[in-house]
Amino acid sequence: MCGVACLIYLAEMAAAAGPYKEMLEVVNACAARIRWRLRPASKRHLLNDIMFLCTGLRPVVLVDYGGTMPQLQENLCGLLYIARQFKLCKVRSVQFGQKGIPYLNTYDDRTIRYPDPLIKANDTIKIDL
Repeated sequence: MCGVACLIYLAEMAAAAGPYKEMLEVVNACAARIRWRLRPASKRHLLNDIMFLCTGLRPVVLVDYGGTMPQLQENLCGLLYIARQFKLCKVRSVQFGQKGIPYLNTYDDRTIRYPDPLIKANDTIKIDL
């Protein structure tokens, strides 16, 4: 995945939830200090490192771009901890099961029993992980 796509992916995450917006601001602030003194190939590597650090897809061996990468990693890890405490899910359906027990299904295949009666289909709910 190229660097531009990585930042677009982070921007989409920022639009979805509050902590990601703060995380994107931290990434942009730290990367702006580093980016101006790098060659284009190094800029792509920096953006890929940031993307893999943010998403946790694989362990990243970080190259120290001028001594600011540890600070960036520390800030992002703190923000990602906050972001991982909950997840936003869209409700697919609200139904009654056996013996009249209400439950709802979400688009990411979660089933929640005894939901709030005010929750309807196509609502977005916040699930504590």
